[in-house]
Amino acid sequence: MRLRTFLIAAALVGVFVYLTSRQNSPFHAFLGNSEPVWTGPSVAYSAGLGADEARTLALAAAGDLALSEEQLAAVTERAAGNPLFIRELALAPADDDALPETVESLLTIRIDTLEPNDRLLLRHASVIGPTFDLDLLAEILPDEATDPGQWVRLADFVDWAGPALLRFRHDLVRTAAYDGLSFARRREIHARVGDALERRAAGGPAA
Repeated sequence: MRLRTFLIAAALVGVFVYLTSRQNSPFHAFLGNSEPVWTGPSVAYSAGLGADEARTLALAAAGDLALSEEQLAAVTERAAGNPLFIRELALAPADDDALPETVESLLTIRIDTLEPNDRLLLRHASVIGPTFDLDLLAEILPDEATDPGQWVRLADFVDWAGPALLRFRHDLVRTAAYDGLSFARRREIHARVGDALERRAAGGPAA
């Protein structure tokens, strides 16, 4: 009932809501069998991508990376119609037995295999928020945020939201980067971000 109320409210204010689920999830049956709660054109339902759509997305995401029929079948089966999972699996194909079970575990693996400086940058950015200012990032990480080539290498995880503003491509990407930090490290970075924001509010110089 709460979901129904939320969808009606979203439709009324013009917000597009896209819901997916894994096929073995109880929520999948709800998405596949539920009746529309709004008859206008602003709400659509999907229980995930179909097989043909999933294959098309996987091939597009892989780009120049050739996927064998076996890899393609493994990716589409494991992702169960989840577009983000399909994209991430296609970028790091493997045999079926080696494929991660969840998109979260796959993102963690991909972040863990980044170059140390790139991984450090991404994890510090995750503390700032879904969208982050390059000047603020450079203020809390002055020795690591000066290489423009880093954002080219991290293009699978973040994209540009403005001349000096970047955003994580998906909140699950940010969460995976953030979860890779120890609690002590999180507290330290949060404190540095807080100090930097206080200096900005007071009009003081960067540390």
